[in-house]
Amino acid sequence: MDEYLLHFIWGNRYYNCQNLKTVDGQILEIVHQGTHNFNQGPDFLHGRIKIDNTLMVGHIELHVQSSDWLLHGHQTDPHYKNIILHVVWNHNKEINLPFPTVELKNCVAKLSLSQYKHLRSISQFIPCEKLIQTDRFKLWQEFYNDLVNQRLHQRAEHILSGLLFKKGNWEQQAWLHIATFLGGKQNGEAMEMLFSSIPFETLKRLRGNLFHLEAVFFGQSGLLHPDLHEEYPTELLKTYIFLKHKFKLVQPHLQWMFFRMRPVNFPTLRIAQLAALFAKIPNVMSAFLTDSSQDTIETMLHVDLNSYWKNHYRFGKQTSFQIKHSRKFATDYLIINALVPLLYAYGTYHQIDDFKNKAISLLKEIKPENNLITKGFHSLNFLHSNSMDSQALLQLYAAYCKPKKCLMCALGKQIITSEINMATPNCS
Repeated sequence: MDEYLLHFIWGNRYYNCQNLKTVDGQILEIVHQGTHNFNQGPDFLHGRIKIDNTLMVGHIELHVQSSDWLLHGHQTDPHYKNIILHVVWNHNKEINLPFPTVELKNCVAKLSLSQYKHLRSISQFIPCEKLIQTDRFKLWQEFYNDLVNQRLHQRAEHILSGLLFKKGNWEQQAWLHIATFLGGKQNGEAMEMLFSSIPFETLKRLRGNLFHLEAVFFGQSGLLHPDLHEEYPTELLKTYIFLKHKFKLVQPHLQWMFFRMRPVNFPTLRIAQLAALFAKIPNVMSAFLTDSSQDTIETMLHVDLNSYWKNHYRFGKQTSFQIKHSRKFATDYLIINALVPLLYAYGTYHQIDDFKNKAISLLKEIKPENNLITKGFHSLNFLHSNSMDSQALLQLYAAYCKPKKCLMCALGKQIITSEINMATPNCS
């Protein structure tokens, strides 16, 4: 038993309420279990109980063991002054509290507990993959809209928190967000640090000269070295040294990942793409808010890189074949992971639902993502026809399946609760 499951059982009243008694034999009736509190203080607020027909109103605290009350130091915490009931799984110690204690371990169906333990213990792609049935897919359709909104809300919150440090500068925050997602999982943090190392006003002054932008970005990245003898990197380094002195830039110490990556995702190519995008789009947020149609955005995001990158993945290492860059994949990735969250965040910040709806509409227009997670769900017949569907699947996996939060998942909850047998032993 863990508190996570105990909260679920109590909050949903999945226990035998008949003949319920406190540990000292008083007749107990749960009029209302209270409202689940996810902040500091008691676990359930404003509950109502009857002890021997006397109504009591107040807060309710839950623990796996009775002794956890002392272990957590609640006896000296003023937040726990208005407790009316201590709910425990196992009453292992008498601690003389001024309110009653009730033990639940004999009031819950053992089958429901075994189902939960099974889901928590198995190591599969998702815990319930052997239990998923086709009749549950109607529930999935109802759940996936919530999943998409959860994912967009989380990303919007991240953007808006960064906006505070940019003093409300949407353009600067937008570019920082784009830079981060160009870096991907492996190099996103380094790309964010790289972009942040150059004053935004400096970047805007250099916007009219793509080569200067490339020099500053690559120079600050630490990927340019004096021992590079090809013309392009040599000229970049010379230009960077001049611009670094002119703008008093401080070069950050960055760690770049190349190992086990597709070459088209190497940070060298992503930095070149960032510079080209920044030079091409004067005001990305203004352009995006003015026309957020898929065709317009794809045209806006398409850039041609320096010819050097047609046969190089890294500086000084020429390849024997011409590198092909997938325009469609790159633009879709940016739209899904950078521009859609920005549009949703802007709508959230200004309380304009039209922008939030446009963000979701864009996801519906783009083909679904194809990665290990979406492939795993596809094998379980979770069909997805657009990127809104695939974003829902990614959120389902990240927020529920991977951490095994089955009791918070609509599908997992249905699987577990369908096994609950309310004909459980009395609590007397």
